[in-house]
Amino acid sequence: MSDVRTYSVGTMATAARSQTLEVVRDAHESIIHVDRLTAFYGNKRVLNEVTLKIPSNQITALIGPSGCGKTTLLRTLNRMSYATPGFRHEGTVQILGQDVRSLKDVETFRRSVGMLFQRPNPFPMSILDNVTLALKLFGISKRRRNEIAEEMLGEVGLLHEIKDRLHQSPSSLSGGQQQRLCLARALAVEPKILLLDEPASALDPKSTRLLESLFVRLAERMTLVLVTHNLAQAKRVAHHTAFMESGELVEWGDTAELFSAPKDERTKVYVEEHIG
Repeated sequence: MSDVRTYSVGTMATAARSQTLEVVRDAHESIIHVDRLTAFYGNKRVLNEVTLKIPSNQITALIGPSGCGKTTLLRTLNRMSYATPGFRHEGTVQILGQDVRSLKDVETFRRSVGMLFQRPNPFPMSILDNVTLALKLFGISKRRRNEIAEEMLGEVGLLHEIKDRLHQSPSSLSGGQQQRLCLARALAVEPKILLLDEPASALDPKSTRLLESLFVRLAERMTLVLVTHNLAQAKRVAHHTAFMESGELVEWGDTAELFSAPKDERTKVYVEEHIG
């Protein structure tokens, strides 16, 4: 990784989501290609021939009832599912032009595909070291590591809140602050894709809205895939939404269209039951 950043926080565009809500369906503009993905844990099938093309620099939400396979799909995108005993899959998953099943260097791949989990998971080290750890492993100088850390903490709106506590443990931070710290940590290595596994489910409404505004801004320079049970959240931030049920992709499309005029009766029933 170069010491020279490829973007400037100060010059990042702040256009509203409505200005970028353009449906991208051309395969050449897709960054993630899932083709007939069928996944198993042992003999249990959890995904059934899922085919999905996720466009770059947009937010795609995965919704559906618990156990429908959306988290398995998300974790397969950066090979986390492979760590579960008995996991295997058929079909292909291509990200950034690479087949995830045949990757030789998973760690380098994960620099491009970051992840934010359901609950904050700061490392047992200082706030500053949480953000700079990966940069240190990549050989970035200490001075530049600290500069990047401050940039990222500033980007997630955390620096001014904790600037006097950078060398303290993150255990003193609130849940919302810890989640933003984890987001800053993920952003420090400049991922092209950010996977979000219900990242606001344990947060209060104020912290949730703050995270959502960050996601919308981040979509101006990276691709986000969001698993959420909160359909109102999907409506607020996602350009596209995919509805899953029983391991199958039932419907995918423009978020506004999917919620207002779903094409499949199963989608209609689910949406009406959860948001009316």
